[in-house]
Amino acid sequence: MQLIKVALLFAPLLAVASAIVDDSPHDVEAKIKRDQDLKNRGFDTRSLGLEKRDCEKNGCKCAKNTPQGVYCGLCKAVIESGTGGFYTRDSFECGPSGACCNYGSTSVCKTGNYAGSCPR
Repeated sequence: MQLIKVALLFAPLLAVASAIVDDSPHDVEAKIKRDQDLKNRGFDTRSLGLEKRDCEKNGCKCAKNTPQGVYCGLCKAVIESGTGGFYTRDSFECGPSGACCNYGSTSVCKTGNYAGSCPR
């Protein structure tokens, strides 16, 4: 009886802990919905041309064991776009450790043909 009580007390804590470390990638529809919500709230203000730019560390994340490369945000490798990042337009540099940085908006990642750019 005591074991059941202990298990019932710890079940919610285990559920929260597993949700925090969830490395599963978001599905494409969820990524598009999230970006649209940010755009509707006026957060889509960055307009970048083709000039050379730094890869900004903005808190984005990639799936662990992803081969080093540049990925569009809608690729399964990108699991978090970070602060100011948009799945539907930005290019992200991913590393095998899950490390990530954001190059910003790119024309190839804005098209419906982004899947051919996983990685670019």
